[in-house]
Amino acid sequence: MESTLQGKVIFFATNNFHKFNEARRVLAQYGIAAGMLRVKAIEIQALTKRYGKSRGVENLSFDIARGEVFGYLGPNGSGKTTTIRCLMGLLLPTSGNCYVLGRQIIPGRATQHALIGYLPGDFR
Repeated sequence: MESTLQGKVIFFATNNFHKFNEARRVLAQYGIAAGMLRVKAIEIQALTKRYGKSRGVENLSFDIARGEVFGYLGPNGSGKTTTIRCLMGLLLPTSGNCYVLGRQIIPGRATQHALIGYLPGDFR
């Protein structure tokens, strides 16, 4: 079955485990499941973002395979939104690199925006 979601990057961050399970169920209807392909869709290497003396994220590294559904869970203030904003190029990291489909994200530019869906939970 051909899906309009195939080849897209799906990154879901929440502190609500029930919302995460619901998203997995919906995506499974499109045939998207964890571990479909082993090509890195998202790669984050030693990402650090500091706000003055406080830190939003420190030395974060992980990758997500293409077609994989990834739940980024954590309590409020743990750096989920900061990570996503760095990944989207909306924030300049203090150090580290972010890649989407093999291309490095350059802050301030729409490097891979045509391939990423981002719906923030709040606007600040």
